[in-house]
Amino acid sequence: MKVPLSPFLGRQRRGSERLVRELSREFPYVSLLASDTGGSRFKARKSETSLKDSFSVERGFVLRVHDGLGYGELSFNELPPDGPQALCRSLRERVRRSVPGLEELGLKHARYPAPGEQPLRRSWQGEVEELPEAISPREKMDRLLVLREKAFRLSPRLVEMRLLYEEVRVAKLFLSSQRHLEQAYVWSQGYLVPYLREGDETRYLFRSFSGQKGPELLAEMEAALEETLSEAQLLLGAGTVEPGEYEVILSPDVAGLLAHEAFGHGVEMDLFVKGRARAAAYLGRRIASPLVGMRDGAHR
Repeated sequence: MKVPLSPFLGRQRRGSERLVRELSREFPYVSLLASDTGGSRFKARKSETSLKDSFSVERGFVLRVHDGLGYGELSFNELPPDGPQALCRSLRERVRRSVPGLEELGLKHARYPAPGEQPLRRSWQGEVEELPEAISPREKMDRLLVLREKAFRLSPRLVEMRLLYEEVRVAKLFLSSQRHLEQAYVWSQGYLVPYLREGDETRYLFRSFSGQKGPELLAEMEAALEETLSEAQLLLGAGTVEPGEYEVILSPDVAGLLAHEAFGHGVEMDLFVKGRARAAAYLGRRIASPLVGMRDGAHR
């Protein structure tokens, strides 16, 4: 099932196109990113439930212009009701004050080129088995509560059970003089965290779920409950690891996490700018066995 495009962004499209068109007469480059993202977080514990907005909720606009020297950005919640003229005057004044303001601080204004864009017009809609609105908030919470009660029935050593289900619908519209791009998709995440106790020993296990999916993620969580409890039970009798070096086999998700923490942060661009990137000495060089492959990207 395709995720519908945002009605809000649809209503803002004509005004957004006019704003970009008018400002392009004043600035060499103008782009506008409009966002409409909403979602909910469902949480349940042994003696607590909550339903709140997702942390990813946002709605508004980010305008970016190039004035011939560099970039400036302005964010706002609504398109100017009196048209783009007032906004154009405001941007012109901000740009006029920016260079003298830097000079007063003894800072040099760096020059940055305007982007060279190829014309592109594209619309993309993600697909899910179920849209978030296909199931009521009450039913989603009830399914978490049923999972919680089932967990306590299955494990007599269970002392706490934390469950979370979050769903977010994302919609974006990007406009410039050369580009018209829009997208709509849904992502969701969830986790099961059982806490087990035997005598003075307490252990917990964190099991996560995520993907470009709708409420069908709840079914994945339901199917994984018994296995999650069994793994948590094994931790109660697990001993501690003796310090030393070991050869280990990692699952892809753990290997990715290790790579991210071990050297992923060291190849972030700000560290190159600061001259602190360890990876600068290894550019173009092999750093692992030819048997090792790794790909960084959001595509499956």
